[in-house]
Amino acid sequence: EATSPGKSETPSLRHIAGAFDTLQRRAEQATSGVMVVDLPPELIDPSPYADRMIDGRESEDLSLREKIETDGQLVPILVRPNPGDIARYQVAYGHRRLRACKALNRTVRAVVREMTDRELVTAQARENIERLDLTFFELARFALRLKNSGYDKREIPSILGLDRTEVSRMLTAGAAIPDDIAEMLGRLPGIGRGRFLELAALFSELPQLAAVVRAENVQSPFSNMDP
Repeated sequence: EATSPGKSETPSLRHIAGAFDTLQRRAEQATSGVMVVDLPPELIDPSPYADRMIDGRESEDLSLREKIETDGQLVPILVRPNPGDIARYQVAYGHRRLRACKALNRTVRAVVREMTDRELVTAQARENIERLDLTFFELARFALRLKNSGYDKREIPSILGLDRTEVSRMLTAGAAIPDDIAEMLGRLPGIGRGRFLELAALFSELPQLAAVVRAENVQSPFSNMDP
Protein backbone atom coordinates (compact mmCIF):
# COMPACT_ATOMS: atom_id res chain seq x y z
CA GLU A 1 0.00 0.00 0.00
CA ALA A 2 1.44 3.38 -0.97
CA THR A 3 2.08 5.87 1.79
CA SER A 4 -0.05 8.99 1.46
CA PRO A 5 1.76 12.34 1.12
CA GLY A 6 2.74 13.76 4.50
CA LYS A 7 2.18 10.49 6.32
CA SER A 8 5.05 9.72 8.73
CA GLU A 9 7.08 6.52 8.64
CA THR A 10 5.81 3.64 10.69
CA PRO A 11 7.74 2.89 13.90
CA SER A 12 9.00 -0.36 12.35
CA LEU A 13 10.51 1.48 9.39
CA ARG A 14 12.12 4.04 11.68
CA HIS A 15 13.55 1.19 13.73
CA ILE A 16 14.98 -0.49 10.63
CA ALA A 17 16.52 2.80 9.53
CA GLY A 18 18.02 3.28 13.00
CA ALA A 19 19.43 -0.24 12.94
CA PHE A 20 20.98 0.36 9.52
CA ASP A 21 22.60 3.60 10.74
CA THR A 22 23.98 1.77 13.77
CA LEU A 23 25.45 -1.05 11.68
CA GLN A 24 27.00 1.49 9.32
CA ARG A 25 28.53 3.34 12.28
CA ARG A 26 30.00 0.12 13.67
CA ALA A 27 31.43 -0.80 10.28
CA GLU A 28 33.08 2.61 10.05
CA GLN A 29 34.55 2.12 13.55
CA ALA A 30 35.99 -1.24 12.55
CA THR A 31 37.64 0.09 9.39
CA SER A 32 38.81 3.44 10.74
CA GLY A 33 40.08 2.27 14.13
CA VAL A 34 38.08 5.01 15.85
CA MET A 35 37.66 4.08 19.49
CA VAL A 36 35.61 7.01 20.80
CA VAL A 37 32.36 7.93 19.06
CA ASP A 38 29.50 10.36 19.64
CA LEU A 39 26.18 8.62 20.28
CA PRO A 40 22.65 9.94 20.81
CA PRO A 41 21.82 9.28 24.49
CA GLU A 42 18.37 7.99 23.55
CA LEU A 43 20.00 4.98 21.86
CA ILE A 44 21.75 3.88 25.06
CA ASP A 45 19.99 1.65 27.58
CA PRO A 46 21.08 1.19 31.22
CA SER A 47 23.08 -1.83 32.29
CA PRO A 48 20.88 -4.86 33.01
CA TYR A 49 22.72 -5.06 36.36
CA ALA A 50 21.83 -1.93 38.31
CA ASP A 51 24.40 -0.86 40.88
CA ARG A 52 23.54 2.69 41.89
CA MET A 53 20.37 3.48 43.84
CA ILE A 54 18.54 6.67 42.92
CA ASP A 55 17.18 8.27 46.08
CA GLY A 56 16.22 11.76 44.94
CA ARG A 57 19.29 13.37 46.50
CA GLU A 58 21.68 13.09 43.55
CA SER A 59 22.94 16.66 43.80
CA GLU A 60 26.23 15.52 42.26
CA ASP A 61 24.34 15.01 38.97
CA LEU A 62 23.66 18.74 38.74
CA SER A 63 27.30 19.54 39.44
CA LEU A 64 28.45 17.10 36.75
CA ARG A 65 25.93 18.50 34.28
CA GLU A 66 27.24 22.02 34.86
CA LYS A 67 30.83 20.83 34.41
CA ILE A 68 30.04 19.09 31.13
CA GLU A 69 28.11 22.11 29.92
CA THR A 70 31.12 24.34 30.64
CA ASP A 71 34.09 22.11 29.78
CA GLY A 72 32.56 19.39 27.63
CA GLN A 73 32.57 15.65 28.37
CA LEU A 74 36.23 14.90 29.04
CA VAL A 75 35.89 11.20 29.94
CA PRO A 76 33.94 8.88 27.61
CA ILE A 77 31.53 6.26 28.87
CA LEU A 78 31.82 2.55 28.04
CA VAL A 79 29.00 0.83 26.14
CA ARG A 80 28.40 -2.41 24.30
CA PRO A 81 25.99 -3.21 21.46
CA ASN A 82 22.68 -4.23 23.01
CA PRO A 83 22.42 -8.03 22.56
CA GLY A 84 18.64 -7.76 22.19
CA ASP A 85 18.48 -4.85 19.75
CA ILE A 86 21.12 -4.13 17.10
CA ALA A 87 19.99 -0.50 16.89
CA ARG A 88 20.81 0.21 20.51
CA TYR A 89 23.59 0.06 23.11
CA GLN A 90 23.94 -0.79 26.80
CA VAL A 91 26.12 1.22 29.16
CA ALA A 92 28.70 -0.56 31.30
CA TYR A 93 29.77 2.54 33.20
CA GLY A 94 29.17 6.26 32.93
CA HIS A 95 25.48 6.35 33.86
CA ARG A 96 25.83 9.80 35.44
CA ARG A 97 27.64 11.22 32.41
CA LEU A 98 24.95 9.69 30.20
CA ARG A 99 22.17 11.31 32.25
CA ALA A 100 23.97 14.65 32.18
CA CYS A 101 24.40 14.61 28.39
CA LYS A 102 20.79 13.58 27.93
CA ALA A 103 19.62 16.46 30.14
CA LEU A 104 21.82 18.85 28.12
CA ASN A 105 20.39 17.45 24.85
CA ARG A 106 23.84 16.64 23.51
CA THR A 107 25.54 13.53 22.19
CA VAL A 108 27.61 11.45 24.58
CA ARG A 109 31.22 10.41 23.90
CA ALA A 110 31.50 6.66 24.25
CA VAL A 111 33.88 3.75 23.74
CA VAL A 112 31.98 0.91 22.05
CA ARG A 113 33.23 -2.56 22.91
CA GLU A 114 31.83 -6.04 22.34
CA MET A 115 31.37 -7.57 25.81
CA THR A 116 29.78 -10.62 27.34
CA ASP A 117 27.48 -10.14 30.33
CA ARG A 118 30.33 -11.09 32.66
CA GLU A 119 32.74 -8.66 30.99
CA LEU A 120 30.17 -5.88 31.18
CA VAL A 121 29.36 -6.38 34.84
CA THR A 122 33.04 -6.76 35.73
CA ALA A 123 33.94 -3.49 33.98
CA GLN A 124 30.98 -1.82 35.66
CA ALA A 125 31.93 -3.04 39.12
CA ARG A 126 35.64 -2.25 38.85
CA GLU A 127 35.03 1.27 37.55
CA ASN A 128 32.58 2.18 40.29
CA ILE A 129 34.63 0.62 43.08
CA GLU A 130 37.82 2.35 41.93
CA ARG A 131 36.02 5.69 41.67
CA LEU A 132 34.40 5.16 45.09
CA ASP A 133 31.04 5.95 43.52
CA LEU A 134 29.15 3.27 45.41
CA THR A 135 28.19 3.34 49.06
CA PHE A 136 28.73 0.12 50.99
CA PHE A 137 24.97 -0.43 50.97
CA GLU A 138 24.82 -0.08 47.17
CA LEU A 139 27.73 -2.47 46.76
CA ALA A 140 26.02 -5.10 48.90
CA ARG A 141 22.80 -4.69 46.93
CA PHE A 142 24.75 -4.95 43.68
CA ALA A 143 26.37 -8.21 44.83
CA LEU A 144 22.93 -9.54 45.75
CA ARG A 145 21.52 -8.62 42.33
CA LEU A 146 24.33 -10.54 40.66
CA LYS A 147 23.55 -13.61 42.76
CA ASN A 148 19.82 -13.30 42.03
CA SER A 149 20.61 -12.96 38.30
CA GLY A 150 22.20 -16.39 38.28
CA TYR A 151 25.87 -15.71 39.03
CA ASP A 152 27.42 -18.34 41.28
CA LYS A 153 28.39 -16.75 44.59
CA ARG A 154 31.90 -18.11 44.04
CA GLU A 155 32.16 -15.93 40.90
CA ILE A 156 31.04 -12.69 42.48
CA PRO A 157 34.23 -11.94 44.49
CA SER A 158 36.34 -12.04 41.32
CA ILE A 159 33.84 -9.85 39.47
CA LEU A 160 33.86 -7.26 42.24
CA GLY A 161 37.55 -7.65 42.97
CA LEU A 162 36.81 -8.20 46.65
CA ASP A 163 37.64 -10.81 49.28
CA ARG A 164 35.37 -13.87 49.26
CA THR A 165 34.60 -13.60 52.98
CA GLU A 166 33.65 -9.95 52.61
CA VAL A 167 31.34 -10.69 49.68
CA SER A 168 29.74 -13.51 51.66
CA ARG A 169 28.95 -11.03 54.45
CA MET A 170 27.56 -8.59 51.87
CA LEU A 171 25.26 -11.20 50.38
CA THR A 172 23.96 -12.29 53.77
CA ALA A 173 23.44 -8.74 55.00
CA GLY A 174 21.95 -7.53 51.72
CA ALA A 175 19.41 -10.37 51.71
CA ALA A 176 18.34 -9.54 55.28
CA ILE A 177 16.85 -6.18 54.24
CA PRO A 178 13.68 -6.54 52.11
CA ASP A 179 13.84 -4.98 48.65
CA ASP A 180 11.06 -2.46 49.26
CA ILE A 181 12.74 -1.21 52.44
CA ALA A 182 16.11 -1.00 50.68
CA GLU A 183 14.51 1.29 48.12
CA MET A 184 12.98 3.38 50.93
CA LEU A 185 16.36 3.76 52.61
CA GLY A 186 18.14 4.85 49.44
CA ARG A 187 21.92 4.94 49.09
CA LEU A 188 22.69 5.41 52.82
CA PRO A 189 25.79 7.55 52.14
CA GLY A 190 26.45 7.99 55.87
CA ILE A 191 26.29 4.28 56.66
CA GLY A 192 29.62 2.47 56.46
CA ARG A 193 30.32 -1.23 56.58
CA GLY A 194 29.98 -1.68 60.35
CA ARG A 195 26.69 0.17 60.75
CA PHE A 196 25.22 -1.51 57.68
CA LEU A 197 26.03 -4.97 59.06
CA GLU A 198 24.45 -3.95 62.38
CA LEU A 199 21.32 -2.76 60.56
CA ALA A 200 21.08 -6.00 58.59
CA ALA A 201 21.51 -8.01 61.80
CA LEU A 202 18.54 -6.17 63.35
CA PHE A 203 16.32 -7.15 60.42
CA SER A 204 17.46 -10.77 60.78
CA GLU A 205 16.91 -10.88 64.54
CA LEU A 206 13.64 -8.91 64.65
CA PRO A 207 11.16 -10.23 62.04
CA GLN A 208 8.64 -7.54 63.05
CA LEU A 209 11.07 -4.73 62.28
CA ALA A 210 10.19 -4.66 58.58
CA ALA A 211 6.51 -3.96 59.35
CA VAL A 212 7.49 -1.20 61.80
CA VAL A 213 9.76 0.46 59.23
CA ARG A 214 7.06 0.32 56.55
CA ALA A 215 4.53 1.91 58.89
CA GLU A 216 7.02 4.61 59.91
CA ASN A 217 7.75 5.41 56.29
CA VAL A 218 4.02 6.01 55.68
CA GLN A 219 3.93 8.53 58.53
CA SER A 220 7.24 10.26 57.71
CA PRO A 221 8.64 9.22 54.30
CA PHE A 222 12.39 8.59 54.44
CA SER A 223 12.78 10.40 51.11
CA ASN A 224 11.91 13.68 52.89
CA MET A 225 14.66 13.27 55.47
CA ASP A 226 18.04 14.93 55.26
CA PRO A 227 20.88 12.57 54.30
